[in-house]
Amino acid sequence: MHNDLFSDDKVILNITRDAYHHRRRSMILGGILMLTGLLATLFPLAMSLAVELTIGITLIAAALVELIHSFQCRSWKGSLVNALTGLIALLFGILFLTYPLSGIVSLTLLLGMLFFTSGIFRIAYAARLRHYDGWGWLMLSGVIGILLGLLITLFLPHAATWVLGVLIGLDLLFAGWWLITVSLSAGKIGK
Repeated sequence: MHNDLFSDDKVILNITRDAYHHRRRSMILGGILMLTGLLATLFPLAMSLAVELTIGITLIAAALVELIHSFQCRSWKGSLVNALTGLIALLFGILFLTYPLSGIVSLTLLLGMLFFTSGIFRIAYAARLRHYDGWGWLMLSGVIGILLGLLITLFLPHAATWVLGVLIGLDLLFAGWWLITVSLSAGKIGK
């Protein structure tokens, strides 16, 4: 059943209205994101360290919550598994904080493995879709993923000094640019 409340035109109108009313705030946020992205791209090691340390702190916080929960729920059959999971997370968090450069290398290796593996899956899926339009783009995306994964892992540990920071920086740059573009478009529509 089609409901007019959720029609595409009304959704677009609501998004446009919200973007118009909040365009100044969105422009400021977009500028901040672009500036942060530029800094992350120019200083990728600093951004990589910030991400690695944030993950370490988050792992320790999550581990402490898990350990407290497993201690409070000792009678529960899964409390031992919770405690072991908490101890492993605590160990990794401490290792990330104690050896930050090794943590960056580990995260970069995982990222390379993710690109490589997702590339293989995209190629396999594209092969199944070869009778449909656009399957070649998915195939190309898979090939690029495999190449990125190989390049990242082949150039470790040197790639670890820039890969995370540059990728995060580019993501922030594009997110900021999108917010600014939407805000400028909303300003034109609102006039």
